[in-house]
Amino acid sequence: ERRAIKRACELANIKLLQLMNDNTAVALNYGIFRRKDFNASGSTYLFYDMGSQSTVCTLATYNIVKSKENGYLEDVPQLTIKAVAFDRDLGGLEFQIRLRDYLAKKFQEHHPKIDIFKNAKALTKLFREAERAKNVLSANNEYTAQVEGLVDEIDFKHRITRENFENLCEDLFERVKRPVEEVFNTSGISLVRIRDFFD
Repeated sequence: ERRAIKRACELANIKLLQLMNDNTAVALNYGIFRRKDFNASGSTYLFYDMGSQSTVCTLATYNIVKSKENGYLEDVPQLTIKAVAFDRDLGGLEFQIRLRDYLAKKFQEHHPKIDIFKNAKALTKLFREAERAKNVLSANNEYTAQVEGLVDEIDFKHRITRENFENLCEDLFERVKRPVEEVFNTSGISLVRIRDFFD
């Protein structure tokens, strides 16, 4: 990705000053607008970003340090990235695929002669419905998945609870905390030192 961006800048004749990770950019932006909140002893924050395909966790510390860069002694904010951890294969799509496959199996239980897993169009419809289910179940206890004309004019309807969803994705939920544990282990910073958490 970085090489592609560098190459694109070269082709467009754009001077590339620097590349940084998304979470580092978020941490920098956060610090720029809150410099009055920081002091010399330091404040540590956790930035957690689960995207559609991957997850990144960043531990950042902000301090106020003395600098003579402008010819006189002044207090300036300083951002230090203490640790970064990734799960390159954990994202929202994994949860959505689990739900899609679950819904497909439920359909197949009622229609055993139809192999829905060989029907790309039906799987696409279930994938879209799985996204709706995932979003609704993040705030509600249950959702009724419905797809009209899923296969051969056969409608599909199935109620799923948040508990069903959590059981389906239990191993994925376990992986959610691993990047957090990894940044604490790498940095040697304890959870009690975290001032705030951003996702």
